[in-house]
Amino acid sequence: MLNQFIAMGNLTEDPVLRTTNSGVNVCSFRIAVSRDVADKNGDKGADFFNCVAWRSTGEFVSKYFQKGKPILIKGSLRNREWEGKDGVKHRTIEVAVDSVYFAGGKRNDASAEPVLTDIDDSDGKLPWEDGDDDLPL
Repeated sequence: MLNQFIAMGNLTEDPVLRTTNSGVNVCSFRIAVSRDVADKNGDKGADFFNCVAWRSTGEFVSKYFQKGKPILIKGSLRNREWEGKDGVKHRTIEVAVDSVYFAGGKRNDASAEPVLTDIDDSDGKLPWEDGDDDLPL
């Protein structure tokens, strides 16, 4: 089976780095990806994706990316379900990010070609598959 997600967009807010009770770093962030085709009013619009990056990939995102910065991500889509404190069940689909890349030009040259830098922390297992069920919400 194949579950691979690749997107380039801009962060909608600053990434948030947290640490689970077992000491694993996890970074949550959201990106906006512009659509290629405009609607009948000429508006291209955007799609928004919640993203989660673990360990050193998450640390890298929280250190080098801020709101508005372009980013290219590679990962897979994950369904997650949980029950809130009020007893209501919630579901979400998020991107489990394996690799991130800088997608903007050089800081002092607006016409520069994109600079792609790879950070890949994937060992093929997700933290909850290692018995770390202490996932942040």
